[in-house]
Amino acid sequence: MIAEEITKQRKMVTELEAWYKILEQKKSPHKAVWEDIAKYLLPELEIGLVHGFQVPADYRPGADCYDGSARNSHKLYSAGVFGYSMNPGSRWFEAELFKPGYTPSKREKMFLDDLEDALYFEFDNSNFYQVMYECISMAAGLGTVSLNVSDEGDKLYYETRHPVQIQLGGTKKAIDVEFYEKDVFLKDIVKEYGIEKLPISMKETYKSSPFEIHRVKIAVFERDDWQQGFVTADKKKFASVHYAPTMDRGTVLKISGFDSFPDDFWRWRVDFENVWASSLAGDALYDIRYLNAMGKSSLTQAQLISDPPWVIPESMKGKMRIKPRGMMYYRDHTMLPKPLSTGINYLPLDKELERRKNIIDNHYMVAFFTMLMQAQKTMTATEILEKKSEQVAVLSPMLIIFTDFLTRVIDRTHNKAKSRMPKVPPGMDIRKIKLRFIGPLPRARQKLQEQGILRTLQALGESMKLIPGSEQSADYVNMDEITKHILKYDSAPARVVREDREVEEIRRIRAELAAQQRQIEAMQAQGQAYGNMNQAPVPGSPAEAAIG
Repeated sequence: MIAEEITKQRKMVTELEAWYKILEQKKSPHKAVWEDIAKYLLPELEIGLVHGFQVPADYRPGADCYDGSARNSHKLYSAGVFGYSMNPGSRWFEAELFKPGYTPSKREKMFLDDLEDALYFEFDNSNFYQVMYECISMAAGLGTVSLNVSDEGDKLYYETRHPVQIQLGGTKKAIDVEFYEKDVFLKDIVKEYGIEKLPISMKETYKSSPFEIHRVKIAVFERDDWQQGFVTADKKKFASVHYAPTMDRGTVLKISGFDSFPDDFWRWRVDFENVWASSLAGDALYDIRYLNAMGKSSLTQAQLISDPPWVIPESMKGKMRIKPRGMMYYRDHTMLPKPLSTGINYLPLDKELERRKNIIDNHYMVAFFTMLMQAQKTMTATEILEKKSEQVAVLSPMLIIFTDFLTRVIDRTHNKAKSRMPKVPPGMDIRKIKLRFIGPLPRARQKLQEQGILRTLQALGESMKLIPGSEQSADYVNMDEITKHILKYDSAPARVVREDREVEEIRRIRAELAAQQRQIEAMQAQGQAYGNMNQAPVPGSPAEAAIG
């Protein structure tokens, strides 16, 4: 029985490893691009991408980078998207009940406020913001980000997967296969999975060498035979198989499962049917490589000019003092040492360097984000975003994908910390709750719709002035709905916005008061008419002629 189980495990591991190698081959074309991006932009990923986590003795981070302009642009872009989308110092999302034509009750509104507070607390009490900045930088750099959320008991832990440690499978629409690998001490394998999961030979090794390192892989994929509604992990939609491929020719440590895929992915731009996405840095990489090569050439030229090679008579070997205030004694003036002329024409590279830097800065919208950072001197960042709507429009495709990723991360945060979330009021459908992002950048994108409405109203107003009798055309415009739309997307606080029933009551009272006023005015006019009847007609008037 034991032998059959071992054979079954080895067969499963063999099949998983074959699948792993296929996915690894599909990833390989992207690795050359990633290596250069790590060298020039993301030195924190260089050890893994370039050296496979095997650190050379002479390793120096960023040693192959001769111009830091692109790295600074990348940092500014990442910080700008982070700070103006989800600044930890302010509220950057709201929860709302999405039911057209329905006005939430006071109890429902209070629940939504409590839900927002609970989610903000989870983010503030964890490493969420640090990891989200990493996600933005990695997505802009490499194109694909894998994020895992785990519950540490009293708080959540967010972790990005290093691209070297994962293999992905799926389609342009969705990722549904992930292999994640890590090197683990034998003692930690026993702690997580139990000593009974080790092969007999490894149990003895554990006693003598608990710090022996083994590679553990976790394969997550959709089961062919999953069934809806099953509680047991081995029947859930997504299988999770933990195994050690080199341990006794393949050992399965754990088989579990999930109802939904356990990780969330952000893919910058998916081209055709690729699983791995293209990135902003990849778009700028040609110019980044060129700028780096020019930076190296400029450095070499500067060194040759300031510290050239020398032609020295053999008789003066060991007697040279080429340094400030250096002194050399000689007898024959024809035997003087002199710099060697290399015959190289030193090209003026400043203009070309500047041109390449500008191209890279345009990729990263450096001028736009720099303007936002300096906003407080003349106008606020929000005012600048409203005026620079065309540049916000350029960011819109990224913001749509980013906020979709954030929505999924917030949903997962809610599910992981469900025991710490407020209780849902009876009769309220939590599936109808939607998130709205109110950071300056997402709001500026929403403002584009608002500006379109205002431009339309302005054009209608001008046309009604020019064309007599066209005032009735305004009947086509529902000003109530326009007002609601503007109040909603300007994030007006709920306490300052009246509900429909309140507005209806105000309008009813206003109509009654107006009717009463008209009635009073009519009675006054009627009374004045009666008073005039008691007066003698004016001489020569029609009234005098009628009386005769």
